[in-house]
Amino acid sequence: MRIAYVWPSGEIESNRYASAYWAVNPSITLQKNSNNGDLFVTEASLRLTTPSHVECFDPARLTEKMLQRLNSDFDFVFVRGANTLSDEVYAGILADFLEKVRLPLVVMGIGIQAPSKSKMPQKKDVHRLIQLLGERSKMVGVRGAITAEFVRENGVDHVQIVGCPSILRHNRPDLRLERPDWSELRSFGFSLTRYYSGWYQRDRRTFLSAQARLIKELHAAGRVGLITQGEREEKAFAFRDPETMELATQELRKSGWFDPQMEEIYRSRSVFFGTTATSYDMHVRNFDVVFGTRLHANAMAVACGVPAITLTFDLRAQEIYEFWRLPAMTVEDADKLPAREIYERADFEPFNRHIGFVYHNFRQYLDANGVPHVMQAEKTAEGR
Repeated sequence: MRIAYVWPSGEIESNRYASAYWAVNPSITLQKNSNNGDLFVTEASLRLTTPSHVECFDPARLTEKMLQRLNSDFDFVFVRGANTLSDEVYAGILADFLEKVRLPLVVMGIGIQAPSKSKMPQKKDVHRLIQLLGERSKMVGVRGAITAEFVRENGVDHVQIVGCPSILRHNRPDLRLERPDWSELRSFGFSLTRYYSGWYQRDRRTFLSAQARLIKELHAAGRVGLITQGEREEKAFAFRDPETMELATQELRKSGWFDPQMEEIYRSRSVFFGTTATSYDMHVRNFDVVFGTRLHANAMAVACGVPAITLTFDLRAQEIYEFWRLPAMTVEDADKLPAREIYERADFEPFNRHIGFVYHNFRQYLDANGVPHVMQAEKTAEGR
């Protein structure tokens, strides 16, 4: 199976392992804002399938020579499409690409990017893209029920809710999460987001204040570790680069994010940034529980058996956590509650009962699209 991967957000090695494009050059890494969550989706989708060859393509830079190669040398187009159904430019770029590329399409969980149902995508390019997804896919994989409804309203009925492959990266249909008593917790992870545009969030002030307060509470309760997927200032502290740390400190003080307590947390070697999915995979295992606003860092923790509680601020995170049946809470609600109460309200049993369905549902999605994979067949009563 030869895969043309669109928007993989990284370089792919051995048809499996993904790393950030600038991973080999820390000086470049420190200058960029990025989102390694996209990297996690890419690698998980390749871990679960069996490609013989993978190449990355940017749909915004399609040449005639590339088009000829795509149509002659590849079997599938894989799309990491989390943010694509939005009024930003991505829908139009991908639609233009698909109008020219005549290959079967497999979407690794496309989702609406909007802060609420009152601000759904409106541009014609979004409708055009949905029509092309329907034409190119035997089954269109979407992240959750809200996106499924939106896609059907735009005329495409062969839709399957698949969530996201990131949570299935270890190929475990028997994954389980336990919630120890709060008094037993010693190490807290917090997946941090400071940068998000108005396309994604409802209230920036609450979005930041809820995170800052919880980070400080967790620091007081035990050892807190901050996980960043790409903010430039956090990367400066993760890399411990003196010059960029000083610049980052000035910026974080100016923005109001740094007060003396938060600055102390950052300087205590608490910030982590990795350039590969596997580095995050190893890091999240250091924590008893992970809080935070990063959908994919939290999904990475869950995939490793670490309980995670996500603070949601847009439809994309909300619908996927509802599908996974993982504990989640809006940042607005979390802003009113102490960390301990948020934790003690979290119920992981719905997830434990549902993960087998999530796993086999994704396997059936790959089967429906004719994609070879390594996922386990569902056990029959006789085989148990």
